[in-house]
Amino acid sequence: MKKVLLLITVLFIICGCSGCSKKVVYESNYGIRYDYDKTHVTIRTDFNKSGEVLDLIITNETSETKLTDAAGINSDLNKEDDVPVTYYAEQKDDGTVFERIVIHLYKEDFDPKTAEGLFEYLGLTEEFKDKVIYYSDELLKAEDFRYQRTIREGTATTNISFDGDRKYEFTN
Repeated sequence: MKKVLLLITVLFIICGCSGCSKKVVYESNYGIRYDYDKTHVTIRTDFNKSGEVLDLIITNETSETKLTDAAGINSDLNKEDDVPVTYYAEQKDDGTVFERIVIHLYKEDFDPKTAEGLFEYLGLTEEFKDKVIYYSDELLKAEDFRYQRTIREGTATTNISFDGDRKYEFTN
């Protein structure tokens, strides 16, 4: 009996140290949103607070550029919740572009290859080279990130839940 208890204890210690109990948890109510001059960046991170970015959603109502090669990337806004990667751009009469970028890194069918060109366009190639982006350690420090100004100068909303439940207060 003592050997069994010892074995179980050792397994729990090994499992805890290897991180097997640290599975990332996607929670649509948990994240942070930045708003700056008709540009909105929503970042959802692991609800277990590992800092791993699970969603990156960007709406720029007055972009001056657009992704030139979006082959293989969904462009139907009606499907943006269902597919891992969406890029939509619409040229406006004033010469600006309405741009919508949705990257669901947490989805099981997310294919990093599909998103490579989009991450390059966003200036996050270096941060995405290991196929994971961390909010504090990488995204906030990414000097080439196309929407860094929105994050630095924008207004941050740290509770993006619909009901304002305090358990969703962003703390990464």
